[in-house]
Amino acid sequence: MRDLDNGIEHGFKHPGADIETYEIPRDELTKGEHIFPAALEPYETQVSAMLSCCDTIAKDLLSAVLSLLDNKPKVNLIPKGESDSGLKLCLMSGTVSPGQVTAEAHTDMGLLTMVFSDLTSLELDMNTGKGVEDIKKEDGERQWALVEQIGNFVLVNVGNTLQAHTDGSLYSPLHRVVQPNLPPPAGTPITIYFLRPENTV
Repeated sequence: MRDLDNGIEHGFKHPGADIETYEIPRDELTKGEHIFPAALEPYETQVSAMLSCCDTIAKDLLSAVLSLLDNKPKVNLIPKGESDSGLKLCLMSGTVSPGQVTAEAHTDMGLLTMVFSDLTSLELDMNTGKGVEDIKKEDGERQWALVEQIGNFVLVNVGNTLQAHTDGSLYSPLHRVVQPNLPPPAGTPITIYFLRPENTV
């Protein structure tokens, strides 16, 4: 496993924390270079299929979104060569108090992020969103809005690279993760796919 200097996390992270994560690089998997840990070996086929499916969907979605823009990016953003795209498997500990922040405020790197979860736990910063009315509290604290998880829908975030190459037409929102009001049982999974650009972009 390796960790890249640009903040991308590959392999296991945060063992014993509120959220434990394991990220699988797409390129390692497609080249047959990724070695699954013993706990995931029985699910290697399913995880590999999930990653491949997510990669295809994310690229198709990005292509459709870019086709609707008046000002097209000057470079091809849909990765065809090597990139740092990857699938992250997350496991909730189930021991955190309701409302507690489990992932600090951040924006996503890359192009698109797809989040598969049954939990309503993502909050968006309402003060910095493009086109969103500033509703800061009088004391200057940020206002956060909880994004309700609806049925079997997948939550998709725009990443920083996509925002930069579309001159802000597509916005990478500041967001954070909080513990749901009804704490999930230990072992509740969240699956995230990160579509990232080719290394030359």
